[in-house]
Amino acid sequence: MTEMPTVSPADETDELMTPVEVAKALRIGVVSLARWARTGRIASIALPNGHRRYRSSEIAAILGGSARQNTAPGGGATPAGGLDPEPAI
Repeated sequence: MTEMPTVSPADETDELMTPVEVAKALRIGVVSLARWARTGRIASIALPNGHRRYRSSEIAAILGGSARQNTAPGGGATPAGGLDPEPAI
């Protein structure tokens, strides 16, 4: 099983967002968001009931472009301010 990130005391004051809230903010689907969390593209917190939550500060950083460089290979902007799009299958 994949190791989940732990929450440090400093992170306890950060507001947690639901997958639906994050997906809307990043303009992606909740299935893509869950995939990103499983593969480590975005940090999530696993609750005891198996649901995931996301730190609002991390989502704000992604939207602000500080999580990753804000351009895709070839110079185009990436969707949602910083995460590269999923490859087409």
